[in-house]
Amino acid sequence: MDGVMVLREKNGKRKKWSRSWLQRRQQGLGVLSMLDKELIVEDSLAYRNFLRMTNPQFEYLLAAVEIDIKKQDTFMRDAISARNK
Repeated sequence: MDGVMVLREKNGKRKKWSRSWLQRRQQGLGVLSMLDKELIVEDSLAYRNFLRMTNPQFEYLLAAVEIDIKKQDTFMRDAISARNK
């Protein structure tokens, strides 16, 4: 279980808490980075298929809910941005 934080359930079985590739999101190596930087420019049909909406539709929805879903950064960790949520 390389790079995976593990928790134990009540019955003793292991439960994965976070995958290592999700932890690399701050480095810009994840799917969300690919969506914002590459897919929207290179292949708009694949972008639409992945999100099931066009970029203007996504931006409209993000603007509508951003205030409600964004969090503040703390000294312990950076908050996930509204765009990535």
